Amino acid sequence: MSGRWNWRREFRGQSMFIPRGWRPTKRNLNRLPMPLQRLIHDLLTECDPAGTIRENVLLKDENYALRHKIAELKRQS
Repeated sequence: MSGRWNWRREFRGQSMFIPRGWRPTKRNLNRLPMPLQRLIHDLLTECDPAGTIRENVLLKDENYALRHKIAELKRQS
């Protein structure tokens, strides 16, 4: 992104209605207006370029699940 992003110009004439219960699934994200898709992509790219934050969150979740499973197996034996 170069310079300041002009969101008013980008979204001019596009509906911004988001229905109740909307979830950020792949299908829903692909149906967003292109300027919003670009914004989301740019945020993900600039905020976590190497994907390390996402990987750490996934590893934390996996660690929690494994610890829970170990505790469960210890209780069973």
